[in-house]
Amino acid sequence: MARQRKKIWSDLVRCKNRIKNFLDYTGIELPDKFNNSNWSRNFIQWLNNLPFEHPGHRSTLNYMIREMELLRKELLSISNDIRKLMRSAFYKKRYYLLRTVTGIGPLTAASLLTEIWDMKRFASFYELNSFIGLMPMEHSSGERELKGRLTIRKHRQLRSDLIECAWTAKRTDPALQLYYHQQLKKGKEPKLIIVKIARKLLSRIRYVWLTERPYQIAVVK
Repeated sequence: MARQRKKIWSDLVRCKNRIKNFLDYTGIELPDKFNNSNWSRNFIQWLNNLPFEHPGHRSTLNYMIREMELLRKELLSISNDIRKLMRSAFYKKRYYLLRTVTGIGPLTAASLLTEIWDMKRFASFYELNSFIGLMPMEHSSGERELKGRLTIRKHRQLRSDLIECAWTAKRTDPALQLYYHQQLKKGKEPKLIIVKIARKLLSRIRYVWLTERPYQIAVVK
């Protein structure tokens, strides 16, 4: 269900972009107050009231608006269903435990629970990390061993979600914030540091899941 929500969200974003591209094509400039990601009722009303010289343009935009509104309703509906599912007896306890991990929001927690389902099927953190795809590729040549980009084997959704959560965590978790700046001073690339933080989050998730104990944010002294 979390995977389907992400698909609907992506479809909605594409639909909104098509509307903006259509307005640009027809020479209509967005007012500053509407030129943002928040599509309010006033903005939708403004779109519905736009005058066009060519009747076909008006009809085309009407179809786009209806598609966008349908996707918004579907997104709201599936979001409500996910919340209900996470409050069910099977998921509730683990859901709120995962939410204690810094950076892990409601949708990521739901994705982790529905995609992994049983953490015990991974005998070690190495196996879990390999499943998610946060491991660097290794290349060996003679006595040299080089670690490069992330492995191409991955769970696309969970890896993307955890990297996004890592950006949030490095701003809100004192220990991760310190780690991030320490790595920057060593000349590490920000994106590579974030991947390392995502691995740390995954380790915390595994610990909380298996021990059934909430995560306690580390304090930097």
